[in-house]
Amino acid sequence: MQRFNSERHQFGKLGEEEILPILEVLLGENLTPTEKLYDVFDAESENYWIELKTRTAKYHWSDKCMKEGWLIPKCKIDRALKEKKKTNFYYYWTSDKSLWELEFNPELLEGLICKIPWFHADKQPHYYFPQELWTEIQILSS
Repeated sequence: MQRFNSERHQFGKLGEEEILPILEVLLGENLTPTEKLYDVFDAESENYWIELKTRTAKYHWSDKCMKEGWLIPKCKIDRALKEKKKTNFYYYWTSDKSLWELEFNPELLEGLICKIPWFHADKQPHYYFPQELWTEIQILSS
């Protein structure tokens, strides 16, 4: 069972408030945040499901721990495989304010590692997507 962490949840919601408007412009579609507390994805539009991972300033995409791959929970991949809409995953690194995109397709799973991260409190399996599969999105700041 998933544990609720109020502080972490609030941090994620703040990331969504900052990044979802940018994704609307990028995708050219209005995004609607999902309503359920534990929905698998964060937002949807007419053609997309969106999952955004926001990381605190203590983490950076170049950290040694990210070399094995950027984590996406298996339940999110399972859902993406069933959906008719496209699924895009995003990582937003607050340490350097960089935004990265992974346009999901099933072929990406070939040869990937799926395991439970040793540090994961809920012991949930995750896929490890290497950094080279992600594309950095240029964000214009005001």
